[in-house]
Amino acid sequence: MKSQRGYTLITTILIMVILFVIGVAGAMLIYYGNLTSGAMINYSKAYYNADYGIQKAIYNVSNMLCNCQNDGCGFTKTMLAGGSVNVYTTSDSNGKTCFVESIGTGQTGGYVAKAIAISGNTSNWGAAGMLNGINLNLFGSMSINGCDLQNSCEAAGLIAGGGMYLSNVNLQTCNNIQNPNNPKGLLGSPPLQQTGATDVSSLITQFQNFSNLENYLQTLACPPNGSSCLNPPSNNIPSNCICNGSAYVNSGNIIMCGNQQLSNSCSTYYINGAFNINTNFNLTNQTLYATAINSNNNLTLQNSKIISNGATNINGSITATNSQIYIQNGSIGFNSYSQLQGSIVYVQNGDVYFNTANGQNVTADLCGGQTCNSSVESIVFAGGGSLGAGAVFVNGPIQGGLIYGDGGITINGVNGNRSIGTSTEPVVYVSNLGTNANINMSGTTQFNGLILANNLASFNIGNNSINGAFYVTNTANLNIGGNASINFNYAILSEIYNAFPNIFNPVACNGNPNQWAVFNTSTLY
Repeated sequence: MKSQRGYTLITTILIMVILFVIGVAGAMLIYYGNLTSGAMINYSKAYYNADYGIQKAIYNVSNMLCNCQNDGCGFTKTMLAGGSVNVYTTSDSNGKTCFVESIGTGQTGGYVAKAIAISGNTSNWGAAGMLNGINLNLFGSMSINGCDLQNSCEAAGLIAGGGMYLSNVNLQTCNNIQNPNNPKGLLGSPPLQQTGATDVSSLITQFQNFSNLENYLQTLACPPNGSSCLNPPSNNIPSNCICNGSAYVNSGNIIMCGNQQLSNSCSTYYINGAFNINTNFNLTNQTLYATAINSNNNLTLQNSKIISNGATNINGSITATNSQIYIQNGSIGFNSYSQLQGSIVYVQNGDVYFNTANGQNVTADLCGGQTCNSSVESIVFAGGGSLGAGAVFVNGPIQGGLIYGDGGITINGVNGNRSIGTSTEPVVYVSNLGTNANINMSGTTQFNGLILANNLASFNIGNNSINGAFYVTNTANLNIGGNASINFNYAILSEIYNAFPNIFNPVACNGNPNQWAVFNTSTLY
């Protein structure tokens, strides 16, 4: 009996061990099954989050809601179902193909990356871009022409968005121009291209809004907000380099403070009064501060800086190479032939005047007489501030450079058909226009370059022409007529891109617009 009870106990223990092992195995199966199921769910979330990023990027790029270059169409989003997605974008050199990488993350980690290429024949460059406008009326022989037949490049006539309404506008494609010798209305391939963008900066620059573009230009001219460039020099200046009153130059390169001659070897001059230049004067690797500056003869700046607290008038010729001219309160007038190479003119509170240079063909060459490129282009910045409008007045021909003016621009035709900018030295004008600010062009001037403006109350072009492009956000009613024209010019815009590659996007010609090729999505990992 005892033997039988022993076998029964052993059998019971074995059965219990077997049941325990089965139970543990079942629990392990359930545990690892849950892990596998959770991992699959997490992977699925990461996969579909990445797919969401791809689809969203395709929609934004195809509808021109963003600029693909330099991550302009990239975004980060936390998904309601869990996890997140990060999208990164870049484009090829001509801006026609957008490369997208979308990385989806699951709720508890892990990720899936997908990539796609979106190729299109359309471009954000055209003869004109007008967003958030009310009404555009073209009458007479006015044309907005995207057909650059000289350079075999077709672009949109008008890129419009934000409720732009067209009145009495004739639409013509580049291969069906009714009167090539006198085109009228909107011409281009297509003549009218709609966009969902709300800021023209996102169309043709590397900045998603005008405020970012403006801040970048401010940084180029005088970071961070102008104040640092306008400060007087430090107090550690030798006494023979300081004038506590007005100073002048009448002969040689000698600065006179009353009857006292200042040293001619100062690295910094401090003049607590007006500084009058009556003969040729040179600064090389030097800084000069004065409360006002009047130059009545030839002024040469080489790697130098002049700072004025008041108005500055350049009545003689000026040659500035890699130099800076900073004006705090008051305007600056270039009243004779000027060459600015790789230089900065910054006016915090005041206007900028380019006046007629005694009948000369060029008032100011902002590339310093050199072939315009990124190293020699000069920047003129009229910020306006609290005391001045920051307007720009062009009363004579200029060429090259980038001009910024808060208060609008007035271009006066001088002695018949003169040009602002040339095909090889175009002018870029950028403006964040204030209330009721406008752009006025009179005479028969040709503006060769780009006008990019924000908040435009009125645009008076008269019988002039803009060769390059005209882009504006927030326009009022625009009634444009006469014999005026806005003409897309591939060569001019390409020169602008080559000169300012950190600001503008590459210029592309339209092939068959509004058709996009979306290549197969690839899952990277």
